Amino acid sequence: IQLLSYSELLGVEGKPGDFKAAILKRARSVNESLCTGCGICQEKCPWSTNSEFEQGLGKRKAIYVPYAQAIPNIPVIDRELCTYFLKGTCRACEKFCPIGAIDFNQVDQKIEVSVGAVILSPGLPSTPRSSE
Repeated sequence: IQLLSYSELLGVEGKPGDFKAAILKRARSVNESLCTGCGICQEKCPWSTNSEFEQGLGKRKAIYVPYAQAIPNIPVIDRELCTYFLKGTCRACEKFCPIGAIDFNQVDQKIEVSVGAVILSPGLPSTPRSSE
């Protein structure tokens, strides 16, 4: 089993047992193979906004783990909030990361994989629409 977190399924072609899946692997700006999930980057980030996961009741930083118990426990940088992506300054997360896992040069990647089956976990709205 291969887990592709922070990714989006773009399309699937083929037949049962022999599929080709097109996937958009989004840039986290954090190197997944280096990050240990220590959380120092999040502690040192000076910027915060309302947490979508907590429906605005709590705050999250510009670098954050999307939700509690996320697998893998690797943060993502919100490029619409991060001062580095907006103004080219700050880089606190990079400065304080003890193993150098921050990678501001990451870009989204389109990949294609051959698979026998696809399991999606898209999540559901916290307040499902009622049928009227």
